[in-house]
Amino acid sequence: ALEGWDWTAKYWYIPWGIFAASWLWILLLCLLALAVSACLRRRIVAGGLILGVFFVGAGFGAAVNQALNTHIGDAFNIVTVFARIWSVLLGAPARTQLSAEAACMALAAMYCFCLYLLDRKVRAYEVVK
Repeated sequence: ALEGWDWTAKYWYIPWGIFAASWLWILLLCLLALAVSACLRRRIVAGGLILGVFFVGAGFGAAVNQALNTHIGDAFNIVTVFARIWSVLLGAPARTQLSAEAACMALAAMYCFCLYLLDRKVRAYEVVK
């Protein structure tokens, strides 16, 4: 049988963590797609660049980790950043050496960079009839 309200009261943070982390992920993917498509006009190239952002970020982060003998290069890897954020929100043990603060700052930097690109490329104008 089910546990009842005792389980719900003990693990109330799990559904909220899933909800919050999912919306953070959705927001990043939307901003990334909008920023890349605003900079590039061809759909195929934009899709390839979105995929490339994940691989280049992971490769650059690994290179920084090796060159500087640190773990802060993981902040360039989007998957590692979100793995750390998910682990904090769900109360799971961390699978990476990246701190929660560094993961949040890296995510905020990604958001700001995408918004900066959108601000520079998308210009609103009024249509006068």
